[in-house]
Amino acid sequence: TDGKPEPVPDDAAIIPPPPNELDTLYELARFGSMNRIQQRSLYLEELDEKYASFARKLRALADDFEDERILDLVRQFMDDCQS
Repeated sequence: TDGKPEPVPDDAAIIPPPPNELDTLYELARFGSMNRIQQRSLYLEELDEKYASFARKLRALADDFEDERILDLVRQFMDDCQS
């Protein structure tokens, strides 16, 4: 590869993990635990391939220390689960 990060798909293609995982990710982001978020994203990819897009987007945000954007992403899917 040319060293460029993989493109992140738009939100329509993203399947979020179960609500308990979203809760965990939300807490990790609130405390700025980017290393643990990266680890969790790898776990999600291994858990089920359908979470791969979500996990890659999460990891890209964690790589850039975008805690507020991670909170927004997770909150968006938490809201979807509750509606």
